[in-house]
Amino acid sequence: MTRLRVLCAAVALVCASGQVLAATASHNAAAEKFLTLANADKLGTPVYMQVQQMFAQRFEQTKAPATKKNVLDSYTAKANAALDNAIGWKKLKPQMVNLYTATFTEAELNDLVKFYESPLGKKVLREMPKVTQRRPS
Repeated sequence: MTRLRVLCAAVALVCASGQVLAATASHNAAAEKFLTLANADKLGTPVYMQVQQMFAQRFEQTKAPATKKNVLDSYTAKANAALDNAIGWKKLKPQMVNLYTATFTEAELNDLVKFYESPLGKKVLREMPKVTQRRPS
């Protein structure tokens, strides 16, 4: 009888853990969908552009001949690879998913997804960068 109870408890635990994993997977999926809609994968773009611009300006300042442009391209590619390792989306995505699933419930994330898929949400995504660059009048 005791063995039967232990076996039933173990089966119940396995079933419950499967449900928790499924809930976690759907919660993570909701966070990933929100992050995709919010263009979170583009958060590092300004940093990449800034580094590329810095290399191009330095190249111009040294008055290097155009024949040396391949050297510039090589350094730029190495810098981009280093940035990918440090702040690339593949590295940041799991951390961002954890941040959003810790902050928002799955239902809240689904509501955010619905909003950002709506016409107003799409406008917010499109216009917010412009709004944040404007100065109040």
